[in-house]
Amino acid sequence: MAAPKEEYVDKAVEIFDSVLNEENGGSHKHLDALLGRAAYYEKKKQYPVAIEILTEIQINYKDFTPANNIKARLLIINADWDQVLETIQKTLAYEPNNIEAV
Repeated sequence: MAAPKEEYVDKAVEIFDSVLNEENGGSHKHLDALLGRAAYYEKKKQYPVAIEILTEIQINYKDFTPANNIKARLLIINADWDQVLETIQKTLAYEPNNIEAV
């Protein structure tokens, strides 16, 4: 995702999509592929799509707090303050000393 050429970034999202494609033996719940897709859409400034993917991660991996932190950061960009607080509270419920959430 940090490649200097846009074509490499686009290829990366194709790889993430193939990992998530169940028809090709993938899993729609693959955590790394979901995080990669969220990072792709964040890089493309398509924040609502990235937030939706991160919400899916929250549902499937309730105790995986890094996704909550990323989601909160994107919600701050969108100025959705109520959702920011709710997301941070979910993180703090699992990790009371999470530095990013605090």
